[in-house]
Amino acid sequence: MSNMIKLISKYNIVLLIIGFLFTRLFLLNEVPYGLHVDEAGMAYDAYSLAHFGVDRYLNSYPVYLINFGAGQSALYAYSFAFLLSFFDYSIFIVRLPGVVLSTITFIIGYLTISEVLHSKKFGLLFAFLFTILPYYIMQSRFGLDCNLMMGMSSIVLYFVHKMIMNPSPKSYLLAGFSSGLILYTYALSYVVMPLFLLFVLILMLRTKTLILKHSHYFIIPLFLLALPLLLMVIINTFDYNSINILGFTIPKLPRYRGSGFTLSSMLFNLKYVIKSVFMYDQLTYNTFIRFFTL
Repeated sequence: MSNMIKLISKYNIVLLIIGFLFTRLFLLNEVPYGLHVDEAGMAYDAYSLAHFGVDRYLNSYPVYLINFGAGQSALYAYSFAFLLSFFDYSIFIVRLPGVVLSTITFIIGYLTISEVLHSKKFGLLFAFLFTILPYYIMQSRFGLDCNLMMGMSSIVLYFVHKMIMNPSPKSYLLAGFSSGLILYTYALSYVVMPLFLLFVLILMLRTKTLILKHSHYFIIPLFLLALPLLLMVIINTFDYNSINILGFTIPKLPRYRGSGFTLSSMLFNLKYVIKSVFMYDQLTYNTFIRFFTL
């Protein structure tokens, strides 16, 4: 009987994995239909980087893309550029980095929930919900830079949890590296990550889990990854010119959106976020106004 239960359990897991891959890969080149304007911009830059080492404005390996003037985070474009080393251009390949990170989230989310709650059943419940809930399907099928932030957040959470529960130079290094890499997924992370890491530090101090002799393994990769973006913020805030360091361009944007992080803008945006979640926004591919946000 126990062998039969194990067989059924393994069968259900296989079905779950097949279901997950189906919801992410089926007609990926057709659904959503066409290309979002930012998908097209990202793909143009990625193609240029893969073949010529410059973006479409002839900047060599920019740490942040100019896109249509207001900027775009670079991790998605570099991920797509890497795939172009092995595959020809297609909409399927444009969207594949989102599917890959969604798959990593599927796995690492299961591991995190299982370890934190000490229950594989809750881990499987997460994996099931992540497979079927419409938002998570949609965000993995759009080739947009911002959609990588959620997947990278799950990776950061996993490695930070490992750093606290199983402290070692390796766990500190992975937590620091992932905490720096997430900054290249979406500019919103510039606000979220300092607050998150502050709370992590407070938690580790209160629980006496901080190991100072390992801290440089966390700080150094985080600092090295954050520094180019910090310079980018300084250049655009104070209206300096673009600079090139070791072949990497730190660009000056024609339309910098840093004003969106002022207190007055953040209060307005908070109201807008609440309205968008519970009612509708101005983006027609997110909303049917008659039926509110889907």
